[in-house]
Amino acid sequence: MIVRFKWFAIVMFLLLAGWTFLEYQKTAGAAEAQITADINQLSDEFVQQIQTQLGVFAALNHSELKLLKVDLVQQSINADKMFVRDYHALFIHQANKTCLLTRVIYPQRTLQILEQRWLADAKGCLP
Repeated sequence: MIVRFKWFAIVMFLLLAGWTFLEYQKTAGAAEAQITADINQLSDEFVQQIQTQLGVFAALNHSELKLLKVDLVQQSINADKMFVRDYHALFIHQANKTCLLTRVIYPQRTLQILEQRWLADAKGCLP
């Protein structure tokens, strides 16, 4: 009787571990898909802002500014308990690299830009 209970407990543990792993995989896949969608959306917005010289691109003449890459650098929860992601975008203009920090939040599950600013140094822009 005790041997059967041990085997039952082992099988139940393995089933629970397998189910937990599958749920983790689904959640991780959804998060990765959201990050990819964010990067694509931000890239499109940057290109549009460069062409129309809106937002952080308004103050400078960026007619030759080229977007090289956008990547997620940090995720956190702010003081207002909102989920925040920081993306860095690496640009090149006349052989000079520059980095743009874009901080986004997700009210109503849609991306909203919270802050954008140029970083002083582009060396640590992307991992």
